[in-house]
Amino acid sequence: MRTNSGNNPEPVGSILRDLLHGLGFVERSGCRCGDWIAKLNRWGVAGVEANRNMVIERLATMAAARGVPFSRLAARIALARAVTIAKGKKGIPAP
Repeated sequence: MRTNSGNNPEPVGSILRDLLHGLGFVERSGCRCGDWIAKLNRWGVAGVEANRNMVIERLATMAAARGVPFSRLAARIALARAVTIAKGKKGIPAP
């Protein structure tokens, strides 16, 4: 799994991107997904957890723009998995 190239020990955005890539979702030209991934990486686990609903809404908006079916439950599960993996990378015990 790729992680961000910076020193952030909680690259939640990069992890979420990798999980979504594993499901066949990739960035399109001009989608600015990289900006969003970088923002989630800067936020880290605490910021992503505090802004969970905003992240889910962003994923919903991106799916709608592509005409892709969207499930808030599936998005919550993917985001929770990304957070759990990021916590493990930092040495924080996952719940």
